[in-house]
Amino acid sequence: LRVSILLHGAQGSGKREVVRAVADVLGVDLIEASVAGMALASRKQAEEATKSLALECARNAPAIVLLRHIHLTAMAEKGQGEGTPERSVWMSTLEDELHSALARNRSSEGRLLLVGS
Repeated sequence: LRVSILLHGAQGSGKREVVRAVADVLGVDLIEASVAGMALASRKQAEEATKSLALECARNAPAIVLLRHIHLTAMAEKGQGEGTPERSVWMSTLEDELHSALARNRSSEGRLLLVGS
């Protein structure tokens, strides 16, 4: 993906509302996904959820994809919390799946904005 944005702020500071407002102004769909469920799931469950998210994104492009709890991927990478180093590949897997799904739907290529909070 060519454009990604990371929003940082305390819980309840309005990050999600800002993203919703931008999607509304642009007239595009907002797809929300929690990284918690995918980054901390079993490898098979994470792969299935990642593929499902990528297909949803391709079907709904143009869209903004809001990945909540993105910090959990870093925790998994560093071996903190319940994550494992194996699960640290989740973000690169998601990116690969998004590229594949968008390539199959050429009309939506380059029409996703990935936002992490």
